[in-house]
Amino acid sequence: MSNGLIGYFKLQYPSNVIDNVVYNFGNIFDAFRDTILFFVSSDRGEYNVPFEAGMGAGEAIWNIMKPPTKSKDGFPFK
Repeated sequence: MSNGLIGYFKLQYPSNVIDNVVYNFGNIFDAFRDTILFFVSSDRGEYNVPFEAGMGAGEAIWNIMKPPTKSKDGFPFK
């Protein structure tokens, strides 16, 4: 299996992405909200330095795309 983003993309299937969004919606929303508030220079955001804004955006993307803990059997999932 290849490493990196391509490797994670190969492990994905629609039900996994939907589950990730449903179960992690609060974390995803907060991370994107604080990142956007950092870029519009609002003092309501929690991020004060660019590193934190990038980390928040990366965390949101990871919460959407994280691979399943157990793969499904069958043709479309292998």
